[in-house]
Amino acid sequence: AAVLGLSHDELGFRFELPDFISLKWGDRIDVRTQEGQALSGSPYIHSETKAYESIQFLFLHIPKTAGTSFRTELERRFGEGYVFPGAHYLKQLNGSYPSISTFRHLLNEHHENVRAVIGHYNYAELRSVAPNAATLVFLREPVDRVISFLKHEKRLNPWARDKSFEEISGLVNGAANPQILNLQTRMCSSAPPGGNHLESALSNLREFEFVGLTDRYNESIQRFNSKFSFELSGSLRLN
Repeated sequence: AAVLGLSHDELGFRFELPDFISLKWGDRIDVRTQEGQALSGSPYIHSETKAYESIQFLFLHIPKTAGTSFRTELERRFGEGYVFPGAHYLKQLNGSYPSISTFRHLLNEHHENVRAVIGHYNYAELRSVAPNAATLVFLREPVDRVISFLKHEKRLNPWARDKSFEEISGLVNGAANPQILNLQTRMCSSAPPGGNHLESALSNLREFEFVGLTDRYNESIQRFNSKFSFELSGSLRLN
């Protein structure tokens, strides 16, 4: 056990380790308060965070907001290696994005041709990879997004097929699924746990280079094309 210096900025938490502690990639760090309470997300997996200047875009993929359609369009237009992780890697992971630590490790191995990174990661996590890249996001009417998530779970998740929406959401037992608790706000926020996520998210969104709307997808793609001189088709596939 050791006492750590803890600070927070727009990129997330930073831990100052004593000089006698040496870490290698993959080591687990269990971080607790003086009272013994574990910090949210602890234990953490140690990995070096590198900033990649070649990355042009950070796409914050909020689930059920047409992010898959947007990623697919980028891959069709520029090739699979342009986007990371692309369809090839996601297929190996059964369609799921890797943990943020695994994402950083894989990106370190395959970053040469990558120009856009994407994932179900919060803003602070993605921005730490390429602080100077343009940040992109699609937002969806919150109730529509939650209903889409519940239908998705009921269709594809075996444990949910015979459950009601209320049961899938966790509302019946008072343990709400994180996917329905202001997920869009929390993912766009860089506030610390217990901070004002709404205020942080609104502040961050004002700085994003592109904010698209799922229910106005084609119009959003036209604005994206105009801003960045792209030629995406606006082909939408909601699931």
